[in-house]
Amino acid sequence: MKEFKQSEAVKIRLAEKQDTPKLLHMIKALAAFNDDISQATAETLERDIWAENPILTVFVAEADTGLVGYAAVCERVALHFGRRGMDIHHLFVAEGYRHMGLGRRLIETCKSHAIECGSDYLLVSTRDENDRAKAAYIACGFELRRGRPAHFGMPLK
Repeated sequence: MKEFKQSEAVKIRLAEKQDTPKLLHMIKALAAFNDDISQATAETLERDIWAENPILTVFVAEADTGLVGYAAVCERVALHFGRRGMDIHHLFVAEGYRHMGLGRRLIETCKSHAIECGSDYLLVSTRDENDRAKAAYIACGFELRRGRPAHFGMPLK
């Protein structure tokens, strides 16, 4: 894999329709990492991200070489508590760009977005055996919550 150069600028931005092929590639890579098979298509991304009533907001990390990561966030609600939140549904950083703070930058972008949208909390989860992700989430300010898989929460207010 490509080795990341510290001088290479990686910017975080909203995903655009023309990102679909690379985004699908990264979604498949994340699914494979989790021992799963992605069934996402260009049509399902269109429906869920860019349609009139999208259910996801997706941020991408773009290096000189193209997209190298993404985070997909969706709204949550705790109706009985009168609280609104967001869930980081997917977080992915390509090999060669890991362990350099890019995941943290994607999380911070999701956190800022959640605050702008009036959310009270931010959630994320990972497989129980993914100790690296669990440590990273705690380092980013999340607190481990009960349940399986490993669920993490962060108050925003």
